[in-house]
Amino acid sequence: MFMLLTHRLSFIGVKSANEGAAKAQYGKCLVFYPENSKKGKEQAKKLCEGVEEKTVFDYTLVPYGECYQVEYPGASYIVNGDQTDLTLPESLDENGKTVLRDYLIYTLKKNGSEVVRDRHFYDRSDFEYEIREIRGSDLDVYFPEFDVDAQIPLAFLASSLGKDFGTAAAAYRKPMFFDPNQKYLCLTFDDGPSRQTSRELMELLNHYDARATFYIVGSRLYEPDIEQIKESVSYGNEFGSHTQSHADLTKLSTAEAREEIMIPYNDLKNGFGYEMKTYRPPYGAYNHSLDDAVNLKPVLWDIDSRDWAIRNSSEIIQKVKAEYEDNTIVLFHEIYQETVDSMKELIPYFIEQGYQLITVSEADGIN
Repeated sequence: MFMLLTHRLSFIGVKSANEGAAKAQYGKCLVFYPENSKKGKEQAKKLCEGVEEKTVFDYTLVPYGECYQVEYPGASYIVNGDQTDLTLPESLDENGKTVLRDYLIYTLKKNGSEVVRDRHFYDRSDFEYEIREIRGSDLDVYFPEFDVDAQIPLAFLASSLGKDFGTAAAAYRKPMFFDPNQKYLCLTFDDGPSRQTSRELMELLNHYDARATFYIVGSRLYEPDIEQIKESVSYGNEFGSHTQSHADLTKLSTAEAREEIMIPYNDLKNGFGYEMKTYRPPYGAYNHSLDDAVNLKPVLWDIDSRDWAIRNSSEIIQKVKAEYEDNTIVLFHEIYQETVDSMKELIPYFIEQGYQLITVSEADGIN
């Protein structure tokens, strides 16, 4: 641990607990830092700013993979094994650039930037960036075009940086921003998954940094679909049960209805540990006897696209644009190509209107 010594100690004879430490004194403040570390010397000066009493700061070297994390009170940075400054690459591979893009969008949304309302912004992949430094367990990256810094977990970038930072293996999941004080829409899709349309829809949502809630039918769920759903969840999408066989729950006993709802739930939980939070009763036929029998929230809808009957993308677009309202749930079905085609216009349209496209659980505050 670092040592914090008060004015009762003289600087004379004070030594660092770490071998090979360099020493810097600024006024009445003395700091030990890793020898030959320019970053350490810079940090030493910052630590002493405003210090009026005699104070000694000593760093702690914590093993961090093939590197070391240098810890001071309120500050940390990383050096390599021989305690010189860590060299970082100027550019990243494609996976790393995808992570950077995601965190740029997240940061811009968090800052309230208007650029994220431009549909063409999401077509870009050429954002300039500068890798600045490591701060604790994050990488600080600067985007000059937007004059913003993004803090990105090293766990998501270690392979792209070519370094082992000692972080636990973590499956990448996009950062998600939601402002509850701003308007939103919940796009929901029933009756999937579909081998023909689900991936295209998932990638379309991801392209525009939008997310949706999918209510799946268990009888259509197979092993390859579970892997794709796992990927979709990493993009921020939510999945709920639409029963095993698209049954009318009001015509079943409580035990039968519960089983219909819980089979898809258990399929995803057993498949990759995912736990659904909501379910949608087919046909909107809701049975209140299930309130105590199923620990999932029933979700209906506010706007019905009637895509299953219209089956024409232009007409679906026209109907939804004419009827949607702020902070509502819109019903679609993911199994129709015409529905996916309508999303190519509706998703960027809603973004340009300033809507956040979020999941039902986010809107409802379900943890």
